[in-house]
Amino acid sequence: MINKEIIAQRKEQYGNNFPLICELFNNYLQSIKNVDIVLTPEDISILMALMKISRLANSPDHVDSLIDLINYMWIALNYDEYVSLGRIDNPKSPYTNINQDANRMASIIRNMGNLRQNINKTQHNSGNAVDITTDCLADIVLALRTKPLD
Repeated sequence: MINKEIIAQRKEQYGNNFPLICELFNNYLQSIKNVDIVLTPEDISILMALMKISRLANSPDHVDSLIDLINYMWIALNYDEYVSLGRIDNPKSPYTNINQDANRMASIIRNMGNLRQNINKTQHNSGNAVDITTDCLADIVLALRTKPLD
């Protein structure tokens, strides 16, 4: 049974993080796995439901996982209504800088992809693999500290 009160409470606690998860997953899939796909918030909700199914396979009596599974599927089928549930903006939320954090993570993922590509390129050449790797790692460290998404 769908429990919109639980869904609204979780949204109040965590915010609507489906767009952020989309951005992170899409950057990972495109930069690291070279997959040309764009996931939607609905896709993310289904992926979260699949994670709950995997947990239920090992712990079939875990009621919280079953509730979460049902709620994730409801969100996937009713995302527009989900967006309107509960408070949309919470100015006192500790997650007010989440977009900046997401941008930094996206930059890190891109830099990891660049590092992987550069390592692959230099494995076949007797070039400057160490220098390129060092430069890419420096970019990753910089992104971890401050760098927003371009």
